[in-house]
Amino acid sequence: MMKTIMMMFTGGVTCEKVDEGLDDFLDGEMSFLKRMRFRMHFAACKACSAYLAAYRQTIQLVKDSFDRPDADSVVDEALVNSILDAQDRSNGGG
Repeated sequence: MMKTIMMMFTGGVTCEKVDEGLDDFLDGEMSFLKRMRFRMHFAACKACSAYLAAYRQTIQLVKDSFDRPDADSVVDEALVNSILDAQDRSNGGG
């Protein structure tokens, strides 16, 4: 019953739809009505609300890591070379 009521208020926005549309929600690339339905879902669903907060925090952490003046020196060159070598091997290269 509670699930049915929530579906009525959110216009059918489910947890799966939140997962699929989260980038559009955060980028402001959805209609006002759809954005409000997502907001209603977040207000009613603790799991999706926590997911949204964690997603925003992750985005901010990534942005902050690139804003560091020593960002280039943080990554070990040997690690980068190992990753590139593994990628070459997986693509059929050397």
